[in-house]
Parts: sequence; structure tokens; C-alpha cells
Amino acid sequence: MPEVSQDKKVSTCLKCGVEITGVYYCPDCVAILDKALAEKNAAVEKHTTISHVDLSDIFNHTDEEGNELFCNTSGKLYLKLAGEKTSRMVGSVGRKGGRIKYIKPVKEKNRHRKSNSWGICWAVLNKMPNDGEIIFYSPEAIYSIEVARARGKGQFLFFKRVGYEKQFFVPVKDWTIERLGSQ
Repeated sequence: MPEVSQDKKVSTCLKCGVEITGVYYCPDCVAILDKALAEKNAAVEKHTTISHVDLSDIFNHTDEEGNELFCNTSGKLYLKLAGEKTSRMVGSVGRKGGRIKYIKPVKEKNRHRKSNSWGICWAVLNKMPNDGEIIFYSPEAIYSIEVARARGKGQFLFFKRVGYEKQFFVPVKDWTIERLGSQ
């Protein structure tokens, strides 16, 4: 065992198991993890970089129940439900390659488990053109689907509690999935 001064603690790297003087990872593993993270971030950026043009003519809408969908000039989409005082951000929209894209970060735990589906905000999906694209991304994967395909493959799931945003659920098997490198 290497000699270490009293103020430094010897431990083992969490990735490769070699002895280190430090916190969690040896320098070699830090380099590997940094490279993997950079590759993952580049993949996410490739799919989620869009031109934020003013799409308020498409996405500013109030439905018959008083729920309001609106888009700011930077492409952020907000939904204000009739029974609530504040609005919530539901993603962002923009153009890329002539198509309108709806982009939203998600967490795997937010997937509807019983149907293995992602829920898409109906107020947004309802306003998207058929040739548009929906992109959800998480640390694990990027999920994409054309709007026309989502409309054809998805369904509404009804819950007893009211007051939630109306969502249209599309099974994961119908999305194009790009897995991101593991750390």
C-alpha cells in the first residue's frame, strides 16, 4: 500500500477498483467518463438544437375549458390550466430543416409504466403540423416520433382525478430511440 500523508485518504476507484488518493475515480477513469459525457451531450445537442423563431401564431391558444397554451419569443411553451394560478413550462418549439419540432426533457420515471408510453401534452400535439416532430430526451436516450405517427399510434388514458393537463400517450415501441452511452 502506498504511503499517504495523514490528511489524504486512500480509497478505491468506483469504476476500475484501483487504489487512489482522492474522492471517487482515478485520473484514467475520469478521462473516460468525461469523454462519454461529452459524447452524450453532443448527441443530445444534435437532436435538440433548433431555430427559435416566433411560433406564437400557431401555439397561442385558449381552449373551450379556459386552458391556455402560449409560446414566448424564445420558443418556450407554457400551459396554464383554467383552475390554476400559475403556468408550467411544457417544452420548447422551433424549426429545424423546415420542420417544426417540439422538444422536451423527460425522466424515465415519468414514463407511464402500465402502458409503457410517453405522455405528450395534448394542447401542444393538437397544434403541431402532421410533418412536425416530437423529441423527448433523457440522460439515457433520445426518443423521437413524427406527429402524424404519434396521432395514429397513441391514445388518451383517462384518470379519475381532474385538473391535470390532458395527455396523449404513445407507446415507447412506436418511437425512434437513440440510446446514449452509459457512464
